Formats: sequence, C-alpha cells, structure tokens
Amino acid sequence: MTQNKQIIYDYYETPVYVNQYEKNLQKDGYIKLPFTSYKSETHPNLIINNQKYKTVNLYILVNSHNTSYDGELILEHVPITNGNDKMFVCIPLKTQSGNSEQTAIDKIISGSFRANLEVNLNPLLVTNKLGKITSNENAIYFSDPILISTPFYAFANTDNLLFPALSEYDDYEDVNIQNDSLQTTSKEGFQENMEDTVFECANVDVDSSAETVDLIPAGGDFSKNISINQLQGTTVNFFAFIIVLCIAAFISPMVYRSVFVSFIDKVIETHEDKPGNLKTFDVILFGFFLFYCIFMVNTGINGTTPNTVLTSCGVIFFIFLFLSTGVIVMLKESNPGVYKLNRLASMEDAPYKLDIFTSFIKIMTTEPTFVFGSFFVLMVILSLFSYSGVWAGKWDVNQARSGIQVIIPAILFTVFYVSMFHSTSMK
Repeated sequence: MTQNKQIIYDYYETPVYVNQYEKNLQKDGYIKLPFTSYKSETHPNLIINNQKYKTVNLYILVNSHNTSYDGELILEHVPITNGNDKMFVCIPLKTQSGNSEQTAIDKIISGSFRANLEVNLNPLLVTNKLGKITSNENAIYFSDPILISTPFYAFANTDNLLFPALSEYDDYEDVNIQNDSLQTTSKEGFQENMEDTVFECANVDVDSSAETVDLIPAGGDFSKNISINQLQGTTVNFFAFIIVLCIAAFISPMVYRSVFVSFIDKVIETHEDKPGNLKTFDVILFGFFLFYCIFMVNTGINGTTPNTVLTSCGVIFFIFLFLSTGVIVMLKESNPGVYKLNRLASMEDAPYKLDIFTSFIKIMTTEPTFVFGSFFVLMVILSLFSYSGVWAGKWDVNQARSGIQVIIPAILFTVFYVSMFHSTSMK
C-alpha cells in the first residue's frame, strides 16, 4: 500500500553569528552553528504531512553521506510541537573551480562576515529536485548540489557524524521534489505554495532503523542574541577606533620620520633642496593614498561581487590617513628642523621641488631592468603568499585578491625607495 506524503520546506532568512561557532574548521575540521529563527514556531522550516519542524543547527562537513560531491550542508530539525525525533536534511555541496562568487555557504566556511549574517537558502536550492528519504524517516538526502567556490581541503574526515551514510541504509525511497517558488517571506505566502512543494514517496514496511547522535540544540533567545551581538559589535568598533587613533598618534610620526623624512634627507644632497622635495613628496604621497582609499571602497562596493573585506580596509585606512596627517602636520609646525628638514634659519617657507621625482624618472629610463624587475619579483612573492592560503583552504579567492590590492601601495613605495637608494649608492 502506498501513501502520498506532503513534505514542504522553507529555509528563509535565518541569522548566524560570528561568535557562535560551536565547531570551527581550524580546530575541529568541520563547522557547526546554531541555525534558528524567531518566526520558526509560526512559520515552520519543514512540514511532513501534519508534523512541523524547525531548524536548530547547521553543519558543513566534507562529503560523508553522499559520495557524488565534495561536501555537505546538513540542517538539523526538531519537531515544533509533538515528539522529540530529529530530522536531518542533507544537501550536497560542489566546489566550482575558478568560481570567485561567494554564496552564504562560502561566507560561513571562511567566517568572512561581521557580527551576523542573514542566510537564505531558498535561492540556492534548485527547483524540481530529486532526492531520497530513509525508510525510518530520520533523514532526507537531496540529489542536486549547491554550487560554491570554497574547496574542502582543510576539512577533516567526519564519516557518519550525525547519521549513517545513505549506502548503509537497507531501505530508502526515491522522491521527487517539486518547488515552483521558494522565496516566500510570510506565512501566507508559504502556505499558498504548499501544493507546489511536494515530495511524493511510497512507504514500505521495514524493520531497519538508523542510529542518530543526540545533540543539544544551541539556539537561545533571539532577542537576547541580538542585544549581545550589538553590544559586542559596538565594543569591538570602539576599541578598533582607539587602536587606530593610538597608531596614528604615536606610531605614524615615528614611521614618517624614520622612513620618509630620512629617505629625502639621504637622497637629496643640499640642505636648500631638502625641505622643498619633502614638501612635494608629502603632497603626492597623501594624494596617492587618498586616491587608493577611494579606489578600495569603490571596488569593494561596486565590484562584480561585493567585497566587504576590501571596503572595510578602505574605510579604516581613510580614517587612519587623515588622523596621521593631522598629527604629522602639527609636528611639522612645532619641530620644522626634524619634520620639515628646514635647517636653515633664513628659509621660512620652502618652495616645491621635484628633484626626487625627476631622479626616479631618470632611473627608470637608465635602469628599467632594476626598477621593473624589483616590482615583478615583489608581486610574484605577494601573489604566491596570498594564493597559498587559497590552495590550503584557509581563505577564498576574494580574500587573496583583497590582500594583493591592499598591499600594492607598499610594493610601489618599496620599489621607489629601493631604486633611489640603489641610484645613490652607485654614485
């Protein structure tokens, strides 16, 4: 005898928090996070006939239950009202080589989000899926994968962590998943689509049952989580600003004096020319870094794939640039002999001079191999270092590219610095 079952799912926006990883990739080799929503009591995530379930945990594992793909996203459910039997939904994950677009799954794996991330799985689940349901109805396996960009090299072997692999079940049924609209945002919209999201399967009489590992749900009160994370976010931002302020006030002047001022002092021979060259160098250096801050923010916001890492670096560096500039300008006025190289009593306001840049242009024309060779070597070293993290599975392609883009100004200045000292030593 067969019986049609009606199984409906809706994995709408659900928050995950960066400070609530119960298991993380670095220490444990897999990921476990609380995955609960305040509206799941009235808007179930999963309905099997009249039994309603809500999600409690999200896991990301290397492939352990479905041998066809690279990894797995597993959602742990518990009944909303009657019963304590858990239900697991296992969705395969497939790494697309060369794909740099980050899904919510990629961000959870890399932890590349601030405070919290709203995870909506509905757009990632392709319609008209095929799947399998175990005979004792404790696990549903989806056949079609979610495509992600993150490899699974860093994941540990976690075979049968939550329930047996599909091949270990004596009996299971193929099911057809029909879903015309998964992106519902209200209970009414969810119910209107119930007829379009159906598993149809045939029940069979079996004696086998799969063992499950009891796990304690780690949900917690939603409002309390929001308050705690807002407080933590505010605290982190406050201390980050204090750190940036301290670096700008104490570290930046020392770096400016020991690196930039001493550089001009060494490569420019006459005292009359040093203040003017330093003055020109200051203006061009400030303009370059300001332009680069704007470039990073614009690229991070308006790029093909929004890059929060690059945007944050641009904003932080923008604040740091103006704070450092303000401190250094005050020091120039209070101690012009050190911070302006104005060591002549008769020189009140030095004119702008371009000797330092004309010398660099001359070096580029006379020794292009040294200049461009230095730039090439530094870029190769930086690229290998950045992408080693991608190959090791520690961060994604976007993070590697962001690292390269952030450090390029330092490379350009290093090439300029080394070339000028090389020219000076050759004289």
